[in-house]
Amino acid sequence: MSLAMSVLQIAQYVGLSLALAVVVMVVRDRIRYRNLPPGPTPVPFVGNRHQIPKVKPWLQMAKWAEEYGTLSFICGSNL
Repeated sequence: MSLAMSVLQIAQYVGLSLALAVVVMVVRDRIRYRNLPPGPTPVPFVGNRHQIPKVKPWLQMAKWAEEYGTLSFICGSNL
């Protein structure tokens, strides 16, 4: 019984540690991006790469230039 309880406690600590790490990374990214020029909101761990098509990416860039202005910020991967 104590072995099963210790495995459960280890699993809880690992899960809590992972959740805390994700929260810290998201908060850190929000703080880092708040002083940058306007642009599309990046997704944690991915950035804006999923929003840029592999074929004719300049069309998406032109849409963002119309929406956010000629000076804008896009993010790559955080990994």
